[in-house]
Amino acid sequence: MPATNASQNSSRKYLLIAAALVVIIAIGAYAIISDNNKNGTEQAKVSKEDALKAREKGLDFYKKGDWDGALGEFKKAVAGDPKDSYALTQLAYSYERKGQLDEAFKQYEALLKLNAESADAHYNMGRILVQKKELDKAIAEFETAAKMNPNFTATRVDLARAYVEKKEFDKALTTYGELEKIISKDDYFLSRIYSAKGNIFKQKGQRSNAIASFEKALELDSNNTDAQTGLDGLK
Repeated sequence: MPATNASQNSSRKYLLIAAALVVIIAIGAYAIISDNNKNGTEQAKVSKEDALKAREKGLDFYKKGDWDGALGEFKKAVAGDPKDSYALTQLAYSYERKGQLDEAFKQYEALLKLNAESADAHYNMGRILVQKKELDKAIAEFETAAKMNPNFTATRVDLARAYVEKKEFDKALTTYGELEKIISKDDYFLSRIYSAKGNIFKQKGQRSNAIASFEKALELDSNNTDAQTGLDGLK
């Protein structure tokens, strides 16, 4: 009998300990849920005035390179005004700076819901996809951005580079040709375009075309070291 009582006492002790642990876990879970609900409520209560202040604070943090601080403020800004495309864009940039590419991409998708014709959103989505090594998808975004805004030079530059990375040299040359027309009066950038074309011709084994492109680049800007290096490598 004493052995049986000892066994029963031991069982009761373990049951009490188990019950105590369940209570502790439940209290902890409730606290976490309460905090999350509280945070959600606080975000929902951000006024448009406070959202604007948060946006300005976010910009200050961003300029200082404080990405965590910027993220916190831009989140508040977007919570207070979900249609603030500028705050959404800055939130995306901040995520990108933190290396959180998927989160950045989501913000650009949100921007497209606000404005389906946003060339900037498509361009920035393309940039994210390039970083993720998803070149086919990136090219599709760049092409869409270029169609929406034919004078959007940055998207054509990145589109041409993506084509080069995929070894689609003819498409890259066509894209650079389109850029020439857009920035025909800017010798500095034209020089860089001819230099890029020279490198493409070089990869294609078209030596004479490469030399001509590098020489044209140097004619436009004698300080173009990339063109000079490319030309020296062919002579």
